[in-house]
Amino acid sequence: MKHKKWNVVDLVIVIVVVVLLIFGCVKLFGGKGGLSDATTTQITYTVKVCGIEKESYASIQKYVPGELMASGAKVDGSVTKTTSEPSVVYVNLNSNGPMPALLPVQSNDLVDVVFTIEAKAEAGDVLTSKVGTQEVRIGKSHIIKTEYIELTGTVLTVDWKE
Repeated sequence: MKHKKWNVVDLVIVIVVVVLLIFGCVKLFGGKGGLSDATTTQITYTVKVCGIEKESYASIQKYVPGELMASGAKVDGSVTKTTSEPSVVYVNLNSNGPMPALLPVQSNDLVDVVFTIEAKAEAGDVLTSKVGTQEVRIGKSHIIKTEYIELTGTVLTVDWKE
């Protein structure tokens, strides 16, 4: 039996194949023994959307509760309830003067709506909580999106379950 000698080209090919196999395994299993950096935690948060017409709010109520969506796919969370209060609008009492005199008045046509959302948030290795692709933080702008609703508001409260 004749033994084949390894040449430089054969050795390079073997090394490249081994490196590609190792790289593929690291990508497939997350590089930490199959454990991902991300964990999930249950959160409940509220989002306030200002200036919704009363007629729209009546339509929104038909679809609550509703599952959250992002990029055309469902997210592990849902809008569980809504509450509303009259929006405040400002009326200019001094329409002729150089300085407006604004008076806050409750609107008869608009409401501010607070959405309560329960979801599993993904928490990575940095101090963020994400629902779908959105970070959830108090004061941050947030898109509420379900199959029938899409509105943008501000996160008012966040309660992280341990």
